Amino acid sequence: AGTHIVLAHAGDSRAYLLSNGTLTRLTLDHSMVADLVRSGTISEAEARVHPNRSVITRALGTDANMPVDTYEVQARPGDRLLLCTDGLHGMIEDPEIARLLGAYADPGVTARALADAAIDAGGQDNVTVVVVEVGAGEEPARSGIDAARRAAPLLWVLVFVALVASAGWGAWAYARSRAYLAAENGVVVVYRGVQGDFAGVRLAWREAETTIPVSALPPDRAARLADGIPLKDLADAWEAVALYRTLAADTTSAPATAAPGVPAP
Repeated sequence: AGTHIVLAHAGDSRAYLLSNGTLTRLTLDHSMVADLVRSGTISEAEARVHPNRSVITRALGTDANMPVDTYEVQARPGDRLLLCTDGLHGMIEDPEIARLLGAYADPGVTARALADAAIDAGGQDNVTVVVVEVGAGEEPARSGIDAARRAAPLLWVLVFVALVASAGWGAWAYARSRAYLAAENGVVVVYRGVQGDFAGVRLAWREAETTIPVSALPPDRAARLADGIPLKDLADAWEAVALYRTLAADTTSAPATAAPGVPAP
């Protein structure tokens, strides 16, 4: 007999199943770098250090019509289900996750070992780990199927949804801490967030429109603004604005160069 597991998923948290020593990833990440990896644009190794690795393409609460992936899988007694945020799988590769997931008899100790390993590896994000060991189950009670057994798969789904929500909040918080400059309507504009519109999820907020004309900037600066200039935070963005204001003023106040043989005014 086995246990029927149903998962609903959105975001870059993951579900894994360890069965007979083999680790299977049950979910697909909804993130910018995952899309790039699946298209062959970058490798898994490059995705781990990509500057936009925290940008997710689906998150709870961003769209009332957001699609949610659902998965069904059969698990056997002794199998282990792992639910985790990218704070774990972003720091530890799957072979090490598989080793730790099967190294300890107690699921609680296993979860702690996984979290500690992620923290020791750098711990660049929050680490949330849930380890569930599939049991043998019980015989149905005379009054019907035991309620706890019927509720168990639903409980796992709810736990994973909570993990996804946590990951979505983490991506939103990361975006709110970043900034970039762009050219719009001929002037420099300051944005809080990260560039791009991924699967309808836009993690950028217009902070301010300056009076700096893009046409008054050196050509190389203007070209960079056309593509957008990512910056660490709003403080860096305003420092860049001050520099661009100076550059624009220098350009507009520079004396015109007279043509050969023509006296300058």
